[in-house]
Amino acid sequence: MKEVYQLAIAKKKKYLVQIYAMVFGFVITCLLAIFFDALLSFSAIISFPFLVLPYFVSMQMMLIQIEERKFTRRNFNAYYKVGFIARRAFSALKNALIAVLIYFCVSMITSLILSSIPSFSSYFAGLTSIMQNSINVDVMLKELQMFVKDNELTSRLVVLLIVGVSYGIALMYFIYSQLHNALYALCKVSASLPDGKNKPVFSEVFEKIKKDYYKNYYKHEWYKLLLVPLFYAIGLFIAFITNLLGYAIYFGAAFSLLGVAIILPNLMLYQEKTYVYMFNELSKRNFDNMQKIYDTFKNQVGLTEEQQKELDRFINDLKKTIDDNKQKDDESNTNNDDN
Repeated sequence: MKEVYQLAIAKKKKYLVQIYAMVFGFVITCLLAIFFDALLSFSAIISFPFLVLPYFVSMQMMLIQIEERKFTRRNFNAYYKVGFIARRAFSALKNALIAVLIYFCVSMITSLILSSIPSFSSYFAGLTSIMQNSINVDVMLKELQMFVKDNELTSRLVVLLIVGVSYGIALMYFIYSQLHNALYALCKVSASLPDGKNKPVFSEVFEKIKKDYYKNYYKHEWYKLLLVPLFYAIGLFIAFITNLLGYAIYFGAAFSLLGVAIILPNLMLYQEKTYVYMFNELSKRNFDNMQKIYDTFKNQVGLTEEQQKELDRFINDLKKTIDDNKQKDDESNTNNDDN
């Protein structure tokens, strides 16, 4: 997989301007989704699968065809329609539900940790006392408001740590799971597979190269993955010092996009070259199996000389097609290296 990564980097250098133009558009699209969600809570449930994911798939498809089709708005928009087909491959709903579960679990854990720290234990004790000793709900709410106002700085810190950390960890899970599933979506739309994960390209090929695939990627790109939570934390800090705590998670999510933008070019190209590698391996393996079946068939079944020549011609044409495709990929990769 080392060679695959190097080919990805070579292609990135050749099409640097086009790639970053697409990434810039992707960031703007994500910012729009965050903005809509800030205006109307939970609107991201609609905007993410119907706005962000199709754009992401469009980038993948454009990168595959960029040597044959010029990068134009018209060509890009044509791929945008294809993006709606691949939404299922990202498992967005499943990963969103897991992220919600992570959020609540981390919230409880963070609350327990903070309540055990002396600086915050008295604060939580005060909150508990008010909730336990209040006469009714109205009195409790008024007392809570006064308590929070009297302890404004501590209250802001508690909210920031509980909500910010919980949401941040859930968001990181969701981002990384979606980026990982992009390889499945790429195979699905590029090869017209009903479900990329369940097809031989993954069950037979990817399972054998998966360890090297991740090892090689993290060896070169691990520090970029850390930028996403770092930028998220910067967003939270800005919301805190500007007294816009109610928008802290939106600030964090928006700033984390800078980290995602840095990750995307190498990751998308690495996935594209991995996709090509997997299908070449699968084609070669299928041809080898077919040749074995043919040899067995030829020895066990009495064929006429004309039938045997016809089968030999078919096998040779198939082998030539596979070799030509491989040679085409190699020439393309060589051109990328030269540039």
